Amino acid sequence: MDIAQFSAISQALGNVHRARIVEFLSCGPLCACELQPFFGFSQPTLSSHMKVLRQAGVVLAEQSGKMQIYSLNRPVLDVYASFARGLFNGDESCVCHTVRERLAERAG
Repeated sequence: MDIAQFSAISQALGNVHRARIVEFLSCGPLCACELQPFFGFSQPTLSSHMKVLRQAGVVLAEQSGKMQIYSLNRPVLDVYASFARGLFNGDESCVCHTVRERLAERAG
């Protein structure tokens, strides 16, 4: 995962409704008709939120008859969480090491 993909997922999850949708899907796949009663907005608005989550790679959609079944894209979310841990903890791939090396070279 690169910083651009991390940012896209973060933006998708940065909306309280989309974060709540992800929370619901953490328990397992659901169709839009099962999700919608828990939100105070229309089905088209729910569809719009689902589109953002799908485009970011957070959610997968599978057609089952007339229903769209949504589930979390767990492999992507696992990589996202791992990337976040590295980003927040300055692991060996973090840009902070390059910055520190350059600062040391300038000082040296």
